[in-house]
Amino acid sequence: MKANIVLEDIGSNAWEKYAGHIMQLENTYPESMRSTEDDMAYILDSEKKVAKIAFSGNECLGAIIGFHVAPEDYDYYGLSGIPEGAKVIYLMNMVVNPKYRGMGFGRMLLNEFIKDSRKNEFHVIAGHFRQSSSLNAFRKSGGVEKAVFSNWEGSGEDFVLCYLNLFGMTQSLPVPA
Repeated sequence: MKANIVLEDIGSNAWEKYAGHIMQLENTYPESMRSTEDDMAYILDSEKKVAKIAFSGNECLGAIIGFHVAPEDYDYYGLSGIPEGAKVIYLMNMVVNPKYRGMGFGRMLLNEFIKDSRKNEFHVIAGHFRQSSSLNAFRKSGGVEKAVFSNWEGSGEDFVLCYLNLFGMTQSLPVPA
């Protein structure tokens, strides 16, 4: 199946085309954590984002979405102490269609996300991860765990804050308070 995979960038001009697929993937998250269509459209309309969706034929395999976090928003995302001048992308959504989990598609999406984040000159990828294969994939890509947040957004699950240093910044990344 991997030979037939098409990866596409998701932008504001593609929202109408992919909205149904993205929102269906979003339904795999606990209800308290799901983004609304309006929130997702707003994020995907941003110029400072990395967003990919994968297909095999007409079948959506998964998607990965991240957006630039301005320094004044670091506290909101629990990112206090990021080195001055670092350009941060927040990995908000990394999801594989449940029918295709365990087949390497999450890792493929993450590798593309990392490549595009570097190309867009982001220094750090930050994200809160469920204790799942997405966390494992992020770790295998060099991501470092920084903190655990209990009952993340009322989900009843613990989430792990991780950072991935993309350009070997000399100042180590912080552990949030």
